[in-house]
Amino acid sequence: MTPAGAIPFESHLTTIDMLGLTDPWTARHGVELPYEVLPKAGHEHIPDDASMVEVPVDDERVLMVLYLEPDDDVERLLAEGTWREVELDMGQP
Repeated sequence: MTPAGAIPFESHLTTIDMLGLTDPWTARHGVELPYEVLPKAGHEHIPDDASMVEVPVDDERVLMVLYLEPDDDVERLLAEGTWREVELDMGQP
């Protein structure tokens, strides 16, 4: 995966850091890439029906994720009450 942050850390799963961001050798000897070719974080356009979903990490914490595309598994977890959806107010300020 390219985001080497909260998801790999909190999941405690083996993760391949595709950009080498956490590798000491890559940090010192890796090839410099122009900014224009690097993957960009975030989304240029967020759909009007986007929402946030609380994904439980443990008994006390949740990971908030942006829910952009309908997914059968996510919908099932929301319907069961395992995960919770938080609507976004996408109106103009």
